[in-house]
Order: sequence, then C-alpha cells, then structure tokens
Amino acid sequence: MAEHAHGQSHSHGHGHAHGHHADDFWDGAAYLARPGVQETASINAANLLAALSLLSQSHARFAPANLHNLSLIEVGSGPGAVTQHLADSFGIVYATELSANMLKTFSGQPVAQRDNVSFGLVSLGPNSKDEFKARKAFPSPTEAEPERTAAPPVVMFDVAVVNLVLHHVDDINSFMEGVKGVLRPGGVIVVTEFTLAEDGTDVVAKNRAMKAEKDKNAAAEAAGSVNAPGHHHDTFSLESIQKILSDFGFKDVGAARGPFLPVFGPDAEPVPGLYAYGLAP
Repeated sequence: MAEHAHGQSHSHGHGHAHGHHADDFWDGAAYLARPGVQETASINAANLLAALSLLSQSHARFAPANLHNLSLIEVGSGPGAVTQHLADSFGIVYATELSANMLKTFSGQPVAQRDNVSFGLVSLGPNSKDEFKARKAFPSPTEAEPERTAAPPVVMFDVAVVNLVLHHVDDINSFMEGVKGVLRPGGVIVVTEFTLAEDGTDVVAKNRAMKAEKDKNAAAEAAGSVNAPGHHHDTFSLESIQKILSDFGFKDVGAARGPFLPVFGPDAEPVPGLYAYGLAP
C-alpha cells in the first residue's frame, strides 16, 4: 500500500498497517459520520467504473455489461462506503481490511449482508498468492460470530480496487506484490488517490488543520507508520502513480484526473482526485 501526505486526517478508514498490526487507530463508525465521506465514496466509485469503461475499449471483458461476470477484491474497504456502490455491478465482491475496527463496522452494514459480498481481515503481501490458492481462512468476524473465519470466495480476482489506500501503506513493495499475486493474469488494478492541483499545489497539505486528531495518533508517527488518521505519504502525481504500477509489472497503464473530492467536508477546499489502472502480467 502506498501512503501520502494529507496531514489533515481525512481518515478514510482503511486500516492498512502493513507491518504495523499492533495498533489500530481507525474508527469505522466515526469515519462514516465524517462530513464529505459519503460524497467522496460515491465520486470514487464512479471513477473506478470509469477506469474500467476506458479499459474496455481495448479489453472488452471490462465492459459495463460484463462486470456481473467478474470478481472484485476491494483492498482496504474501510467500513464499506465505496463497497456499497460497487456490489450491484460485480458478480463477486471480496472486501479486505487490515483494521479490525473498520471491518467490525463493515460487517454491520447492509452491503455486508448481500449474497455476493464477503469480507476478511487480510494483509496482502508476497505470500498472499499462495495463501489464497491454499484457501486460507481469514478472520471474518460478525457481531453474532466474532471468531468466524472464511476463505476468499475465489483464489484469483478479475479486478482489484485500491481506493484512497495507497497513501496509508507502510510497505508499498509488499503491498503491490500482494495485489498482483491475487489478480488473474490480465486482471486489472484500479487505484484512486488524491493528486496535486494542475498548478502543482498540494491541496491535501493545505488542509492539514486537524492537529488535535494528529496529536492523538502521535504513536503512529513515532512508530514511523502512515497507517493512521492524519498520517500519509506525500501526495501522488499522475506520473508517480503510473510509475508505481509500471514498476511492478502492470501493463497498459493509464491515469486521469477525476472530479474534486470533498473529503475534508464542506468547509474545506476540495482535493483533486485521480484514478489509475493497469493490467496484471
């Protein structure tokens, strides 16, 4: 997973703490209640589908009418704000999280009750390909069954969605190897992220206003982790996000600007967004 610098804790609730499993700084219910979260989720779900539509011009199986035949893994689903917009389109949806707090909230959402949706506490890394092939059972707790475990619904996926996650990833090399490992050859990764304004301004950095929340999570900073609200990598450019995908062997890589994201709420400047995609080797 990658991380990026938005000092303003927009806390999009993806508890991806690769390498930092001891602390969970996320709160799914609080995240869903934040102003701008639902609006941002709706926009980014549309961005994800737009990326697949673009790709379908040269790879017909990603056409909108065929998505119901495809399987999707959402890496860093948080409490399901985006998942709820994708579940109608895909035949199989597997939501993964590193934050038990986020997954607990997810399990109580209507989207988690759908027949085509399952979820697990999964840390993607170099061993993920073998773990999925071996049908490893990951924690998949519900309120009624807190010790429940379940294997992923399939061993390899057609689509991997990484929505506003990369800037919170502590070990991007491990993360990207994991995502690549659970995609079918020719499967697609779609990433949404914050990006710089066209004049180079880092709007995320300008929005670093929530000092109190950052102080509350000072332990994450002290541990060198960006997997906490208010802690992120530097904001991506279209070029840098495409380079990450290319460096890990993804083909037909592309990226585009999307709508501005009201991720910090109605009283803050909206943040430029991007989506990027590439085909697994």
